Amino acid sequence: MRVRERRMELGWTQAQLAERAGVSRQLVSALESGRHEPGVSAALAIASALGLSVEDLFGDPTTELDAVAVIGDSLPIGPVRVGRVRGRLAAVPVAPLDELDGVTPDGRWTGSEVELLPAAQPAAVVVAGCEPALGLLAGTAPKRQSVLWARSSSGDARRALLAGRAHAATVHERSDRIPIPAEGIEAYELARWRVGLAFDHRLGSAADVVGAGGVVAQRERSAASQTAFTRWLRRLGLRPPGGPRVGGHVAACQLVAAGAADAGVTTEPAAIAAGLRFEAFEEHTVQLWCPRDLLAEQPLAALMDELVSSAFARRLGSLPGYDVALLGRRVA
Repeated sequence: MRVRERRMELGWTQAQLAERAGVSRQLVSALESGRHEPGVSAALAIASALGLSVEDLFGDPTTELDAVAVIGDSLPIGPVRVGRVRGRLAAVPVAPLDELDGVTPDGRWTGSEVELLPAAQPAAVVVAGCEPALGLLAGTAPKRQSVLWARSSSGDARRALLAGRAHAATVHERSDRIPIPAEGIEAYELARWRVGLAFDHRLGSAADVVGAGGVVAQRERSAASQTAFTRWLRRLGLRPPGGPRVGGHVAACQLVAAGAADAGVTTEPAAIAAGLRFEAFEEHTVQLWCPRDLLAEQPLAALMDELVSSAFARRLGSLPGYDVALLGRRVA
């Protein structure tokens, strides 16, 4: 990590860094351009202001770096995208089809470290969760506040946040069942939508599909939509169906649309976008959780500004199935 990269990650100007470190702006400019090597006191002051060690900031550059998985306990060997959270790299695997579809990896996980590609820049903000609006938010964020979206269930997103592997996480559940954030975590409403089953318009009803032994694309056990599906099955007295486990609401709809499943556990916005019939189990509230101490830092603060902007509200609210009337409201 070099001075300019870290400064831009924090969203600071050269003058702001100079003021925080107690050095001149000219010195900061000279360091970033490679025209000057800092003295011991200046190096310590600048490293302290940027929240890094002198070795990380001014040591020999390396393209091989330690990293943690944003989701789960380990990373598969192969291409990854990375972000920097609390001074360390956090990585998300890039699937082969995603890479062919234009997702550019930042490097490769070897099994022990990340080999960064030339000129790769770790994302300034890492967000985790299953809410597709995170993709929209990542796409509209300012370039200098690049966002890495780690797709995961609500349960895995919460664990990533509490373990310090993400800056923010989306959590959704029925309003009377949504978890209470841990101490030091603030929660903001993002949207409301319904969870249920998506299926082909030619089929009878959701209960008919499941009762007839249809293949249902389902979420992992820690997913809030999967627990909603389990509650629905119990209410109707239906046996749990078989079917593949998928990593997100959109993926469930894709399998149904392709004919690889008869139905999929998903959200109403995803089902509408896929042109599928939808029957709801229940309405869920979606919250964005953020550590209070990180909200004061520029990368996450800038993302939150974008989240509550009228432009983002219009874009998200224009998608069928989304209720954004309380977007940005602090709830905890």
